[in-house]
Amino acid sequence: MPKEITLRSPLDMHIHLRDGEMMQLVTPLTSEVFSGAVIMPNIIPPVDNLERLLAYKERILECSKGHNFDPYMMLFFREDLTEAELASMKDHMLGVKLYPAGATTNSEAGVKAIDSVEHVFKMMEEQGIPLLVHGETHGYVMDRETEFLEVYAYIARKFPKLKITMEHITTADAVSLLDDHENLRATITLHHLLLTLDDVIGGMLEPHHFCKPI
Repeated sequence: MPKEITLRSPLDMHIHLRDGEMMQLVTPLTSEVFSGAVIMPNIIPPVDNLERLLAYKERILECSKGHNFDPYMMLFFREDLTEAELASMKDHMLGVKLYPAGATTNSEAGVKAIDSVEHVFKMMEEQGIPLLVHGETHGYVMDRETEFLEVYAYIARKFPKLKITMEHITTADAVSLLDDHENLRATITLHHLLLTLDDVIGGMLEPHHFCKPI
Protein backbone atom coordinates (compact mmCIF):
# COMPACT_ATOMS: atom_id res chain seq x y z
CA MET A 1 0.00 0.00 0.00
CA PRO A 2 1.35 3.47 -0.87
CA LYS A 3 1.96 5.72 2.11
CA GLU A 4 -0.50 8.60 2.41
CA ILE A 5 0.84 12.10 3.07
CA THR A 6 -1.41 14.92 4.24
CA LEU A 7 -0.28 18.49 3.65
CA ARG A 8 -2.10 20.52 6.30
CA SER A 9 -0.67 23.91 5.39
CA PRO A 10 0.58 23.70 1.80
CA LEU A 11 2.44 26.51 0.03
CA ASP A 12 2.03 27.11 -3.70
CA MET A 13 5.54 27.97 -4.91
CA HIS A 14 4.43 29.40 -8.27
CA ILE A 15 1.06 30.94 -9.02
CA HIS A 16 -0.40 33.44 -11.47
CA LEU A 17 -3.28 35.26 -9.81
CA ARG A 18 -3.28 37.82 -12.65
CA ASP A 19 -5.41 40.89 -11.93
CA GLY A 20 -8.93 42.26 -12.16
CA GLU A 21 -11.75 39.75 -12.60
CA MET A 22 -9.35 36.82 -13.01
CA MET A 23 -7.66 37.63 -9.68
CA GLN A 24 -11.03 37.98 -7.97
CA LEU A 25 -11.93 34.48 -9.18
CA VAL A 26 -8.62 32.65 -8.64
CA THR A 27 -7.47 34.18 -5.34
CA PRO A 28 -10.29 32.86 -3.09
CA LEU A 29 -9.95 29.39 -4.64
CA THR A 30 -6.24 29.47 -3.86
CA SER A 31 -6.42 30.98 -0.37
CA GLU A 32 -9.09 28.47 0.67
CA VAL A 33 -6.61 25.60 0.20
CA PHE A 34 -3.14 27.10 0.51
CA SER A 35 -1.57 28.92 3.44
CA GLY A 36 0.43 31.07 1.06
CA ALA A 37 1.74 31.38 -2.47
CA VAL A 38 4.65 32.85 -4.42
CA ILE A 39 2.95 35.48 -6.58
CA MET A 40 4.20 35.94 -10.15
CA PRO A 41 4.62 39.63 -11.12
CA ASN A 42 4.01 39.50 -14.89
CA ILE A 43 0.74 41.39 -14.96
CA ILE A 44 -0.03 44.62 -16.86
CA PRO A 45 1.65 46.85 -15.90
CA PRO A 46 4.35 44.61 -14.39
CA VAL A 47 4.99 44.64 -10.65
CA ASP A 48 8.36 46.32 -11.07
CA ASN A 49 8.56 48.87 -8.25
CA LEU A 50 7.65 49.15 -4.57
CA GLU A 51 4.45 51.12 -5.13
CA ARG A 52 3.05 48.54 -7.57
CA LEU A 53 4.19 45.65 -5.38
CA LEU A 54 2.44 46.96 -2.27
CA ALA A 55 -0.69 47.86 -4.21
CA TYR A 56 -0.87 44.40 -5.82
CA LYS A 57 -0.38 42.74 -2.45
CA GLU A 58 -3.21 44.81 -0.99
CA ARG A 59 -5.54 43.75 -3.83
CA ILE A 60 -4.65 40.11 -3.23
CA LEU A 61 -5.26 40.35 0.51
CA GLU A 62 -8.63 41.98 -0.17
CA CYS A 63 -9.58 39.04 -2.44
CA SER A 64 -8.43 36.47 0.13
CA LYS A 65 -10.31 37.91 3.11
CA GLY A 66 -11.58 35.24 5.47
CA HIS A 67 -8.63 32.92 4.81
CA ASN A 68 -5.26 32.65 6.53
CA PHE A 69 -3.25 33.36 3.41
CA ASP A 70 0.17 34.98 2.91
CA PRO A 71 1.09 36.28 -0.56
CA TYR A 72 4.86 36.09 -1.07
CA MET A 73 5.49 38.89 -3.51
CA MET A 74 7.93 38.87 -6.41
CA LEU A 75 9.39 41.89 -8.18
CA PHE A 76 9.53 41.94 -11.97
CA PHE A 77 13.23 42.18 -12.94
CA ARG A 78 14.26 45.57 -14.34
CA GLU A 79 17.61 46.25 -15.97
CA ASP A 80 17.84 49.63 -14.24
CA LEU A 81 17.23 48.44 -10.67
CA THR A 82 19.46 50.30 -8.22
CA GLU A 83 21.09 49.25 -4.98
CA ALA A 84 18.89 51.66 -3.03
CA GLU A 85 15.71 50.35 -4.65
CA LEU A 86 16.56 46.75 -3.86
CA ALA A 87 17.38 47.64 -0.27
CA SER A 88 14.07 49.48 0.15
CA MET A 89 12.07 46.54 -1.25
CA LYS A 90 13.97 43.66 0.33
CA ASP A 91 11.64 43.29 3.31
CA HIS A 92 8.52 43.41 1.14
CA MET A 93 9.34 40.67 -1.36
CA LEU A 94 10.56 37.11 -1.56
CA GLY A 95 12.83 37.80 -4.52
CA VAL A 96 13.14 39.14 -8.06
CA LYS A 97 11.69 37.30 -11.07
CA LEU A 98 13.60 37.39 -14.36
CA TYR A 99 11.74 36.87 -17.62
CA PRO A 100 13.57 36.76 -20.95
CA ALA A 101 11.94 39.49 -23.04
CA GLY A 102 8.98 38.14 -24.99
CA ALA A 103 9.44 34.52 -23.89
CA THR A 104 6.12 34.15 -22.10
CA THR A 105 2.93 35.99 -21.08
CA ASN A 106 3.38 39.72 -20.39
CA SER A 107 7.18 39.49 -20.57
CA GLU A 108 7.83 42.12 -23.22
CA ALA A 109 9.57 44.31 -20.62
CA GLY A 110 11.86 41.43 -19.64
CA VAL A 111 15.62 41.01 -20.03
CA LYS A 112 17.03 41.06 -23.57
CA ALA A 113 20.62 40.05 -22.75
CA ILE A 114 21.94 38.38 -19.59
CA ASP A 115 25.33 40.08 -19.78
CA SER A 116 23.64 43.49 -19.62
CA VAL A 117 22.14 42.84 -16.18
CA GLU A 118 25.06 41.30 -14.33
CA HIS A 119 25.40 44.44 -12.22
CA VAL A 120 21.91 43.71 -10.84
CA PHE A 121 22.87 40.09 -10.09
CA LYS A 122 25.85 41.39 -8.14
CA MET A 123 23.71 43.74 -6.06
CA MET A 124 21.22 40.98 -5.36
CA GLU A 125 24.03 38.63 -4.35
CA GLU A 126 25.43 41.21 -1.94
CA GLN A 127 22.02 41.92 -0.39
CA GLY A 128 20.98 38.25 -0.18
CA ILE A 129 17.97 38.66 -2.51
CA PRO A 130 16.98 35.46 -4.38
CA LEU A 131 16.68 35.36 -8.16
CA LEU A 132 13.82 33.35 -9.69
CA VAL A 133 14.02 32.71 -13.43
CA HIS A 134 11.64 31.75 -16.22
CA GLY A 135 14.27 29.70 -18.05
CA GLU A 136 13.40 29.68 -21.72
CA THR A 137 15.17 30.75 -24.92
CA HIS A 138 13.55 31.87 -28.17
CA GLY A 139 14.55 28.68 -29.98
CA TYR A 140 12.44 25.73 -31.11
CA VAL A 141 9.59 25.36 -28.64
CA MET A 142 10.56 21.83 -27.54
CA ASP A 143 14.19 22.79 -26.87
CA ARG A 144 13.82 26.14 -25.13
CA GLU A 145 14.15 24.93 -21.56
CA THR A 146 17.18 22.74 -22.29
CA GLU A 147 18.86 25.53 -24.26
CA PHE A 148 18.52 27.86 -21.27
CA LEU A 149 20.41 25.54 -18.92
CA GLU A 150 23.76 26.95 -19.98
CA VAL A 151 22.52 30.40 -18.89
CA TYR A 152 21.69 29.04 -15.44
CA ALA A 153 25.13 27.44 -15.22
CA TYR A 154 26.83 30.67 -16.26
CA ILE A 155 25.01 32.78 -13.66
CA ALA A 156 25.55 30.16 -10.93
CA ARG A 157 29.29 30.04 -11.60
CA LYS A 158 29.79 33.79 -11.86
CA PHE A 159 27.67 34.63 -8.79
CA PRO A 160 28.20 31.68 -6.43
CA LYS A 161 26.45 33.35 -3.48
CA LEU A 162 23.36 34.34 -5.46
CA LYS A 163 20.44 32.01 -4.68
CA ILE A 164 18.88 31.04 -8.02
CA THR A 165 15.61 29.18 -8.53
CA MET A 166 14.92 27.50 -11.87
CA GLU A 167 11.17 27.89 -12.21
CA HIS A 168 8.89 25.02 -13.32
CA ILE A 169 11.57 22.65 -14.63
CA THR A 170 10.41 19.69 -16.72
CA THR A 171 13.55 17.93 -17.95
CA ALA A 172 16.01 15.41 -16.54
CA ASP A 173 18.86 17.69 -17.67
CA ALA A 174 17.53 20.48 -15.46
CA VAL A 175 17.36 18.12 -12.47
CA SER A 176 20.95 17.02 -13.11
CA LEU A 177 22.13 20.62 -13.15
CA LEU A 178 21.08 20.95 -9.50
CA ASP A 179 23.91 18.61 -8.54
CA ASP A 180 26.50 20.84 -10.24
CA HIS A 181 25.83 24.12 -8.42
CA GLU A 182 25.09 24.58 -4.71
CA ASN A 183 23.33 27.91 -5.30
CA LEU A 184 20.76 26.46 -7.72
CA ARG A 185 17.26 25.49 -6.62
CA ALA A 186 14.20 24.48 -8.64
CA THR A 187 10.43 24.30 -8.53
CA ILE A 188 8.19 21.82 -10.32
CA THR A 189 4.73 22.88 -11.53
CA LEU A 190 2.41 19.93 -12.02
CA HIS A 191 0.59 21.12 -15.12
CA HIS A 192 3.91 21.65 -16.89
CA LEU A 193 4.50 17.92 -16.44
CA LEU A 194 0.94 16.70 -17.00
CA LEU A 195 0.26 18.58 -20.23
CA THR A 196 2.48 17.39 -23.08
CA LEU A 197 2.69 18.26 -26.76
CA ASP A 198 0.27 15.41 -27.43
CA ASP A 199 -2.35 17.19 -25.30
CA VAL A 200 -1.97 20.29 -27.45
CA ILE A 201 -1.95 18.82 -30.98
CA GLY A 202 -2.67 15.11 -30.55
CA GLY A 203 -6.05 13.92 -31.81
CA MET A 204 -7.61 17.38 -31.83
CA LEU A 205 -6.05 20.84 -31.57
CA GLU A 206 -6.47 22.02 -27.96
CA PRO A 207 -4.63 25.39 -27.81
CA HIS A 208 -5.84 26.14 -24.25
CA HIS A 209 -3.57 23.29 -23.08
CA PHE A 210 -0.49 25.13 -24.33
CA CYS A 211 1.77 26.02 -21.39
CA LYS A 212 5.31 27.28 -21.91
CA PRO A 213 7.76 25.69 -21.67
CA ILE A 214 5.97 22.61 -23.00
